[in-house]
Amino acid sequence: MNSRDLYNAIGKVDDDILEKSEADTGMSKTKHRKLKLAVIAASLCLVITGGFIWKQNTEGTEITGYENGVTIPEMGGSLSVSPLTDMIGFFLYQGRHYVQYEWIDDDADIIGEYLGTATGSIDEWTPKDGYVEFAGSVRGDFYAVKGYDPAFVLCMKESNVVVIYICNNGITLKYGSELYEDRFQLSSYLESVQYESRDSWFNSRGERYQMDSVNNVVLDFIKSMDSARFIPEEAVPFDEDGIEELYHLFFQLENGMTVHLRLHENGYVMCQGMWDLYVQVPKKSYKALEALLDTHAGSTAIY
Repeated sequence: MNSRDLYNAIGKVDDDILEKSEADTGMSKTKHRKLKLAVIAASLCLVITGGFIWKQNTEGTEITGYENGVTIPEMGGSLSVSPLTDMIGFFLYQGRHYVQYEWIDDDADIIGEYLGTATGSIDEWTPKDGYVEFAGSVRGDFYAVKGYDPAFVLCMKESNVVVIYICNNGITLKYGSELYEDRFQLSSYLESVQYESRDSWFNSRGERYQMDSVNNVVLDFIKSMDSARFIPEEAVPFDEDGIEELYHLFFQLENGMTVHLRLHENGYVMCQGMWDLYVQVPKKSYKALEALLDTHAGSTAIY
């Protein structure tokens, strides 16, 4: 199993593994999800050989209120073998932490100016003062990504793929447009839309569909998402309303990148790679999109 396989495995531990704990203890859905993440990380620890675990140290810098935007704290300087950590590659550049976001085909014309070489010098024994420019858990030359601000996204060439890294920490975001348009440039580069049910995705069945066109329902959904305010995960009423994840939505961009969204009940949307942030899309826009996904209207199965 390589780093790409491990990354794709995050989040795919089936809820059935944890059902007994929830039933026996009356565990809330929020705690259930946190335990689920711990099980995922613990499972990764069993199969990693020579890999590193990144622990985000947010002590004293927890995600703050959202009236004026949601602040995601900078990552702290520590690697840990704790089962409550996430397996993800990272490196430092110009004082920012860049973390693995996705892998794309190496024939994508996306690699820009050479910016530096990550040393891969950080491991679980590295003291805090070792977290210096170009240090990280991965090694290799990194580059700007054509058409994007290097303060948000960089890339590395790795065998037959291009690895995309994003700076998803040390930032404050207020509206969806600040992520989806200002950073990902979703509307400018959107080429096609794919989706998969939560059940298929979590159980790795690969039952994916592609929309025949980027229709008005999708465009209205993006517009509504852009104008919505970000809220932190702890402000989403999972416990009270029993909000469940329904679909994974994949916005395929012209440059080969993907904006991967996770759609929950009541219009709550989270972007993969920005795990602490949600927007709530108005009911009309969300229900219109949900109806297309439920019926597969104007879509073709691609599995």
